[in-house]
Order: sequence, then structure tokens, then C-alpha cells
Amino acid sequence: VESLFENQLKLSKNMIWQGACWNFNGFLCEQNFGLQNVDICMPMCKKYGVKNVICTMWGDNGTECDCFYVMPTVFAYGEHMYNDVVTDGQIKEMFNFVTTADFDAFIRMSDFHEEFETLGENKNNISLRFAGKKLFWQDIMMGLMDNYLFEKPRADYYKKIAEDLSVYQNEKWDNYYRFAEYLCDTLSLKCDIAENLQKAYLSGDKDYL
Repeated sequence: VESLFENQLKLSKNMIWQGACWNFNGFLCEQNFGLQNVDICMPMCKKYGVKNVICTMWGDNGTECDCFYVMPTVFAYGEHMYNDVVTDGQIKEMFNFVTTADFDAFIRMSDFHEEFETLGENKNNISLRFAGKKLFWQDIMMGLMDNYLFEKPRADYYKKIAEDLSVYQNEKWDNYYRFAEYLCDTLSLKCDIAENLQKAYLSGDKDYL
């Protein structure tokens, strides 16, 4: 990243940094990747004296994500604008205070896409990182994601996310919590069918069918 800044500044000293909230690959924002980008790039902007920073949201790829789901990433940008050093705890505290929502809930929602910390070297693999959208929209009878699910079953995974989100209650933000909860609950059901339908058919399990 540092070399990108150095090369860009050779072209012009009037550099503008434009970062993105990852709201353009499904129903929920990918906070982990957005926050990671902020943590890397905002200190570089300070180091190299970049004065103009734009935090963007995009409406491409279906505009499925409500703009308020990006708030944790927006708050991270805000904290960096007013502080030399920013910690995760600082962002969380300010987010919870200003919005009255729960920072941890929004981070948990990001697991709709995939478990960020377990992706390892695949964190930059878009097709693997954003499996949630594909699993939601796939036709179970066509089985386009079956090979993925046979290798990495997701029914219990999404069920656990739905259960975790069910504990968050807030009159102002309840629609956001419940949407994410029901979305993951629906994915759990779809994944369960996709993971077991072929096996039930081949084994003649008519009760499951």
C-alpha cells in the first residue's frame, strides 16, 4: 500500500483517497474488509499528508444493502479524521454511544458473507468471500452451489449466526437486527435442503423428501 501512495504522489501532490464501505456484494455490509482497509489506508493518508479523503458507498450489483448497515466503517473513517491513533475499542465505543446500536451485532452480520478470520490467504478471493449472496439466490433444484456446500456445509453455520443475532433488541434498530437474523435463518434452511436433498433422493429417504 505504501508504494501505491508514493507512486501516486509522484504524479501529483494533490492526491485524493477514495475508500469504500463494502456494501455492494449482498444484503449486508462486509465490515471486516471495510474496517481493515480503513486501518491500513487512513494512517498512510496521515503519513503522506493526503488531506482529501472520500468514504464511498456504491449502488451497483443490485443495491441490496441498506445504507445504514455500513455505519461501523463510516465511524472508523470519522475517528481517523479526528485522532492520530485509532483503536477498535475507540470505534466501538463511539459507534455504540452515537447510534445506540450494538457494534458487535453489525460485525456479526458480516459473517453472512463468510468467516473472515478463517479465510487466510483467500481473503482477497471474491468468489469465496461473498458466498452468502450466491447461496441465497441460487435455485436449490439447480444446485449451482452444491459442490461448495458438500465440501463446506453451511446450514449450522447460518443457524448459529441467526441465533446470535436474535439476542439483540433495540427499538430504533430492531428492523436491521431482525432482517439480518431472518436472512441467515432462511439461508440455514436453504443450505440444509441443498446439502441433504441429493443424499435423501439417492438413499430413498422419503421422510426427508
